Amino acid sequence: MAFSEILGQDSAVALLKKSIQNQRIPSAFLFTGPNHIGKQKTMTAVAQNLNCLRGGEDACLSCDACLQIAHQSFPDYSMVVPDGKFIKIDQIKEALKWLHLRSNTGNYRVLGIKNAEKLNKESANAFLKTLEEPPAQTLIILSAENSQQLLETIVSRCQIIQFRLLKKDHVQSILTAHQNLTREQIAFLSCFAMGKVPLDWIEKVDLLQTLRENIIEFLISLSAARMEEIFNTIAKWGPAKEKEWAYMLDFLEFWFRDLDWLAHDLHEDSLINQDRIKQIRICLQQFHPQQIRVTYNKIIQTRERIVMNAHVSLAMEALWIYIKRNLAI
Repeated sequence: MAFSEILGQDSAVALLKKSIQNQRIPSAFLFTGPNHIGKQKTMTAVAQNLNCLRGGEDACLSCDACLQIAHQSFPDYSMVVPDGKFIKIDQIKEALKWLHLRSNTGNYRVLGIKNAEKLNKESANAFLKTLEEPPAQTLIILSAENSQQLLETIVSRCQIIQFRLLKKDHVQSILTAHQNLTREQIAFLSCFAMGKVPLDWIEKVDLLQTLRENIIEFLISLSAARMEEIFNTIAKWGPAKEKEWAYMLDFLEFWFRDLDWLAHDLHEDSLINQDRIKQIRICLQQFHPQQIRVTYNKIIQTRERIVMNAHVSLAMEALWIYIKRNLAI
């Protein structure tokens, strides 16, 4: 991944390139910003630029080092990702042991810590000593949505690089690069990207399109038969590890945001569901305007409850019952 291929993060890339070109590389970078906007790709780009065998202004992407880093098989590039809900102390101990080994072939040994906000207290404290006294010719790159999610002692030892939400034209360029997507799918994903490009949305675009259509039909006509259909759908998600429940909450959140927007007579150009304005207006007539924002907040609360280990099926059923009882006219 060359720096030239990182779209929409010009400021972050410029700072990183300057640091590398001037050979003023800190012991650790902290990449902050929402997920799915290029932080992970930029980690790879940094590792390739530091270790490219041709040593140009940007990674060549064709030498052995660049190719091995791209395929995550380079001996001097390692990535730590959360094991479940947390990054555990055993993971950090193994990573730090690796970091202190002598470099095999590269100029720099690079350690990436993805979702560093998931370092638990024990693993974060184990990490501090290395940040204070890092081995020579090593670089640690942490990524997190927000620096406030990390210990102050960790943040103070890193150079912070901020990443921004992507502009719509950058999102469309990234989606267009996926040759398996149709124009309709690109338009669909662009509506809901919100400045991000989640890979799981691209991989499951057919499922997402079907799920959104079902949700729109449910909301326009919340009959007893519809509720039974919803409950049967939700029941399948209880034991599953898939994210259908999260996608349903995403679409509900987007939909009630649009309802609230139109309820306040704001301009249609800012709607997320641009291709479903007619259905939004129909749906708006089915609900009490003063309850739309309350329901939006209920959707947010349901997501938080599930993340905190609430039973998926029960939480989702409770949400739909709330919508039915409190909003249906």
